[in-house]
Amino acid sequence: IVLTFFDAWVGTISFMLQLYFDFSGYTDMALGIGLIFGIKLPNNFLSPFKATNISEFWRCWHITLSKFIRDHLYYPVSLLLTRYAMNNNFGYTSLFILSVLTPTIFAFFWVGLWHGAGWNFILFGLLHGIYIVIFNIWIKVINLIPEGKRIKGNNLTNIISQLITFIAVIFSFVLFRAETIGGANNIICAMLGM
Repeated sequence: IVLTFFDAWVGTISFMLQLYFDFSGYTDMALGIGLIFGIKLPNNFLSPFKATNISEFWRCWHITLSKFIRDHLYYPVSLLLTRYAMNNNFGYTSLFILSVLTPTIFAFFWVGLWHGAGWNFILFGLLHGIYIVIFNIWIKVINLIPEGKRIKGNNLTNIISQLITFIAVIFSFVLFRAETIGGANNIICAMLGM
């Protein structure tokens, strides 16, 4: 079966929305049932598709998993490696690799594995880890620009940021849904018009 550009995009966006509405709906039902019994459960979704960057997306998507991974995997590993780098007078690049890159990739490896034991889930998690690392590098570069010379945030920049984030997430969900890496590759190729 030849997958067209249109079919690949519609199928991927449809799956992503189905996953979100299913999971968000189940969470809302759990929150409501909890309230019936006087138990206030934490929110698990907060309009993640409105996120203007990948970090914000993960603060709004599956909040309880994100918080668990951040508190119990990312922070302890990051703290340990940052102390090690500081005690051994590592340079800025080595410090970044040990304090941001390594703990982020480690944490998102576990996010992927938590969703399933297949390579597609692990690659999904690692891809989001790479997205987060790229975002952190982007923030560091932006902070090097003097305050007066930075582009001010406005509606247009927010829409562009949301679109970039949404597209990055869409591509990652191909890995999440595909049964094989080859199948994911075929869908991504079709999405890119190949």
